[in-house]
Amino acid sequence: MLTLLLGCAAPADSPPPGGSTSDNPPQNLLIITMDTTRRDLLGRYGGDTETLAVADTLAAEGLALDQHRSCSNWTMASMMCLTSGLDPLGAGYLPSVFAGEDAVASGLHPLAERLSGFSSHLVTANSWFTADHGLADGFETEDFPADRSALGIFETGAERVVEAQAAGATRWYLHLHLMEPHSPYAPPDAYLDAVSELPPAPWDWDLTLRADHYEAVRSWNDLPEDEQALLTLWLQTLYEADVRWMNDQMAEGLADFEAAGLLRDTLVVLAADHGEQFFEHGEATHAHDLTHEENDSFAVFWAPGRIAPQSWTEPTSHEDIMPTVLQLLGEPVPEGLDGRPVGDARADRVLAAFSNGRGEGPMQSVLVDGWKLLYRWGTGQKRLYDLRTDPLETEDLYLAEPERAEALWEELGPRQRQAAELLPDEEAVAPGP
Repeated sequence: MLTLLLGCAAPADSPPPGGSTSDNPPQNLLIITMDTTRRDLLGRYGGDTETLAVADTLAAEGLALDQHRSCSNWTMASMMCLTSGLDPLGAGYLPSVFAGEDAVASGLHPLAERLSGFSSHLVTANSWFTADHGLADGFETEDFPADRSALGIFETGAERVVEAQAAGATRWYLHLHLMEPHSPYAPPDAYLDAVSELPPAPWDWDLTLRADHYEAVRSWNDLPEDEQALLTLWLQTLYEADVRWMNDQMAEGLADFEAAGLLRDTLVVLAADHGEQFFEHGEATHAHDLTHEENDSFAVFWAPGRIAPQSWTEPTSHEDIMPTVLQLLGEPVPEGLDGRPVGDARADRVLAAFSNGRGEGPMQSVLVDGWKLLYRWGTGQKRLYDLRTDPLETEDLYLAEPERAEALWEELGPRQRQAAELLPDEEAVAPGP
């Protein structure tokens, strides 16, 4: 059904990435962001083609950013970048997970404020992406509905658009933020066949409950190796089941949108806010590290008849999404953004990431020409990876490649000093090459 739903072909003369879609650009915009969704779940990037079939189909039929990364590893920071076109330093605000209710951004001038003549609406299942944290500027309505399943988010979003059209809106922007597959991973029983086939668990935790999930994750280091491996397998299997449930809900939601005529003349953007780790670098869930499991993302732009199926393989980041959307909609791209429209940036530019999440204080990374340097303030730890030969970031080359490390620190060092001015209470151990 999904292939029939999304199987429209684009004309052969569709423009390149970053260019205007046509003299008559799409009139509407639908952005769907998925929480905590790893890039390697897509068949396009080595996963099972059925797990995230909606994303794989949109990617095959639209413009897929195949070397895409988030600017952070948790929702508030990553959605700041995606909606504003600014990286955290460009925004002048570095939110912390631990700040809780006190974490409030301001002055971002996000996409909803930039679009002229659009009726703009936000439906979100994650409390970090709300007006409470300064991320709903420009939206006429914001919903944090009681039913925060993916399908519930789609249904509420469709209601808002239909209401706006009835009130006379001729162009609309709807942003749907889905919470699945955020921990704890608790899909309906119909998706748990693979879980039922796992070896029995020697623990009493119910991993589908939040308290038990996080207690299990905190206890992982104290388990014997065989139980560590089994717990990891259980978590991964539950996670993938949750993703399949989200995928099916998205398919149903998009089918309902099409039946209501809401995909007609609409640019659809699909992206993950960040990924999820399963102890590959010693932690689980996210907001721990800026390695690929948590920091890698994906993004797709889909507009049949306007965007030809194509892959963009140069590095991109979340701050590129907002200016690309503006250009594809025929809107002016403002000066002063950190992001650039796809196709309008140097391939060797610096892509930076920042997180002040859980663990040992703030962390930063820079990626230049396939080399990635990470720095953790609280310990002074620095790691260097060659992503061209080691995309899973398994071999730390910091000591083996001192000249390369120093060259990348010339990019990261000024960013660390700029961040330190914004975080005067945070101490940084041994900032320097």
